[in-house]
Amino acid sequence: MKNGRQASFKDIAEVFTGPPTPSSRVRTVLRENGAIPVRLMTVAAIGDSRMLTAGIRAGFAESEAAVRDYRVAAGDILLAARSTLIRCAMASTAEQDCIITSSVVCVRCNPEMLAPRLLMAYLEHPAGQAALLAASQSTTEQYSLTVKAVKALVVPVPPIEVQRRMVALLEAVDAQRAAAEESVRIRYQTALHIAVGSMVQDANGEGGTSR
Repeated sequence: MKNGRQASFKDIAEVFTGPPTPSSRVRTVLRENGAIPVRLMTVAAIGDSRMLTAGIRAGFAESEAAVRDYRVAAGDILLAARSTLIRCAMASTAEQDCIITSSVVCVRCNPEMLAPRLLMAYLEHPAGQAALLAASQSTTEQYSLTVKAVKALVVPVPPIEVQRRMVALLEAVDAQRAAAEESVRIRYQTALHIAVGSMVQDANGEGGTSR
């Protein structure tokens, strides 16, 4: 990589995890004592390179000061700290202000050093996946990533002007993929409407009603 270099995550990003998820008893106590409602981001919210809304849970926090340092920002790279698979995803504005739990490691890039979208691309690539796998503590059932291990990871850092070109390319493909996925969704819904409409007509008789 011409004029490029390598840097550890601790030099290009802030890496942190969240507090343990409160038990149901603690949540009840917090709610009854006027705690603030929050959205908790669990490991279930991190899919295969995409965020999964179903993994975001409703919860309560004692105060804003207690959770301020754990809020997600758009562009954060989120890693599954404990999972049966190596998983990562980049937060969008939809996940902004969620509170990460202890099952999630957040990597917040310094954009002046490395573009978050480029880091996400690296972590999706086999080279990045291999680096995460090597850094994880594995058992027969799951992988475990710690803040310390993630901070020690090393990533290639291209010159900023090269990063801009790479990010433009990735964002163009992101837009094409989103358009293609929406097109498939629309075609499926159309086919579903035709198929089920035909079933109903056949069951009721041509233009008739069910008896």
